[in-house]
Amino acid sequence: MTDRARLLLVLVALTGGTVSAQPAPITAHSGLKPGSWEISTVVEFSDTATNKTVTSKLCYLPEDVASPSRVLPPQRGLGVQCLASEIKAGGETGIAWKLNCKGKEGTMNGSGAMKPGPTAYSAEVRLERKAGGKVVKIDEKTKGRWLGTCP
Repeated sequence: MTDRARLLLVLVALTGGTVSAQPAPITAHSGLKPGSWEISTVVEFSDTATNKTVTSKLCYLPEDVASPSRVLPPQRGLGVQCLASEIKAGGETGIAWKLNCKGKEGTMNGSGAMKPGPTAYSAEVRLERKAGGKVVKIDEKTKGRWLGTCP
């Protein structure tokens, strides 16, 4: 009998005749609780003195909160389509990602970071675009709070 076969017999004996394995998680969990969330984002532009605040409600399903990429705060009020990449989750940094956005004002690039908790989170996104030979910086600060179950 091989060493591997002996080990398997010992494991079967110790577990009462059953041997099971937990599947490895495919992706890291976002850390957020599923349900209804209020999301408030303040957008600041470096080329103007005005700020824009956008507040909305979102329903995160269990499959949404199971994947960090599905809970990243959207870029609201900018009129752009963004693609997140290099999403990293875990540790003290929370969730971090890179962004590439396209819109009528041109292309913007940047990064974001999110500190998730079960019932609240904060996130910051920093974007840059060139406008008339100048670099315009756009900073977004988002806060999310859990409201309860989805309607």
